[in-house]
Amino acid sequence: MFRQSLSENEGMIFLFQDDSNKTFWTKDTYISLDIIFLDSKFKIVSYYTNTLPNQTKVVYDSKFRSQFVIETKNGFLNKNSLKVGDILDIRYQ
Repeated sequence: MFRQSLSENEGMIFLFQDDSNKTFWTKDTYISLDIIFLDSKFKIVSYYTNTLPNQTKVVYDSKFRSQFVIETKNGFLNKNSLKVGDILDIRYQ
């Protein structure tokens, strides 16, 4: 929340204990994001691009059970040719 910018390869990862449907909104987020929903094996199960900044009327639902959610700068999915079914290699720095 309250982000005004993100670098090309920056993002936020949300770690949940359970594998269930998740719903996100963009309240107090001032930039458009890509929202990526991942299962417990880091496989992309669904995603949204070009989210609407700073609002609560439109919600972004995982559509499928997911355990992790990544928010990145809008355009990250397209730039990296990512799609549903791809498995991400998550590295912490």
